[in-house]
Amino acid sequence: MNILFLHPNFPAQFKMPCIELAKSHKHKIKFICQTHYGRELIDVEKLVLKRGGSHESIISKSKNEIDKYLLSSAKRVKLIEVIPLERFLKNLYSKGLKIGLVTNDFEAVAHAHLKAAGIHKYFDFIAGYDSGFGIKPDPKPLIAFAEQFSILPHRVAMVGDSTHDLFAAEKAGMYKIGVLTGLASYSDLAPYSDVVFDNIGNIEGLLN
Repeated sequence: MNILFLHPNFPAQFKMPCIELAKSHKHKIKFICQTHYGRELIDVEKLVLKRGGSHESIISKSKNEIDKYLLSSAKRVKLIEVIPLERFLKNLYSKGLKIGLVTNDFEAVAHAHLKAAGIHKYFDFIAGYDSGFGIKPDPKPLIAFAEQFSILPHRVAMVGDSTHDLFAAEKAGMYKIGVLTGLASYSDLAPYSDVVFDNIGNIEGLLN
């Protein structure tokens, strides 16, 4: 049996125990992070989620069932604003800037989260792993944003909290802004960024 281990963030803290357990039962394992979903799942028969310290197993017969479960659960995630997003985005929008969001999650989840936060109206471009442009670190979704608005890539700033984001920006030829609101540290992002900020609020200083 092939088993997929899914964790909201990076599953390092329980990865080795899972590997040993699976080996003892002659199972094969795949690991994936929900926040970077979008990888191809082949012959996965069981999905295991980590919740609160215990494991919940969900028998899945197809990738579609896994997709459906992840989509519905991701839409219910409670969002926490690092800065007042309405004011921040309204200011950028008033400057005539085009704003896009590229995620390795479902496009529908991105729309749902932006609407829940009351900021969907400020986004001119939204793409998920299932939008047809590929997934980061592939630069294609970033290039699609630039091409849609006829903007030269070097005139676009890509803001990301992971090396996947920054690798995609580098390949696309965009300005790379790392932010420390994800799992990556300054030392993780700095080598691949033009600048690293604590959060997106510092970006306004670049525009002044």
